[in-house]
Amino acid sequence: MTEPEQPIQPAGTSRRQARTKVYLIVITVLYLLSLAPAGLAILMTPFAFDQGPSDAAWALVTKVLVYPLVVVVALVGSWILYRLRLYWPAIVWSWLPLANILLLFL
Repeated sequence: MTEPEQPIQPAGTSRRQARTKVYLIVITVLYLLSLAPAGLAILMTPFAFDQGPSDAAWALVTKVLVYPLVVVVALVGSWILYRLRLYWPAIVWSWLPLANILLLFL
């Protein structure tokens, strides 16, 4: 009997590591592309105060202004976790900007 052939992988890499790396590359590109519309949204935040300052206006402005920082922190943190070989926490940490986006609609 012959053993089934295994796909050739570079030495020291596992399937989980390879899948996580591909996921992080894709999510990094998507998040970096999302910063362009976020920049336009930041330019529009002063219009939130056209009716005068209110708690809702301040909440909206804060959520929009924090988004780029959340993206940078999430990407840097997820890549650090990846380098520490904590693959599942790296994926979960990369979801942080999605939580910010969901809060924007609340």
